[in-house]
Amino acid sequence: MQVGLVVLYILFVPIGLWLLTEVLWQHGAPFRYRLLAFIGFLGVPAGIALHNPIVIGVGILCFAIGQFLTTRYVRAAYHHGWTITGKRPKGRRAKTR
Repeated sequence: MQVGLVVLYILFVPIGLWLLTEVLWQHGAPFRYRLLAFIGFLGVPAGIALHNPIVIGVGILCFAIGQFLTTRYVRAAYHHGWTITGKRPKGRRAKTR
């Protein structure tokens, strides 16, 4: 195995963990968009392992769409933010003063 691929696989681990925490704790965006980004991310190493550029491309596309939609919703409702305490926010668009 080439050194570049080893480094690539090592870097997939912290990025995957970061996306998993975003999927679980980020309540500013709908779960389906966060999950789309995470599944798209998992599609990239799966495509590399399978040596299939179509799977890699679909993974990149799903990741990009999921991250775009997540970012859009978080910016629109940022006051919800991260919920590390495990308590889900009460209102979708509660007004802040």
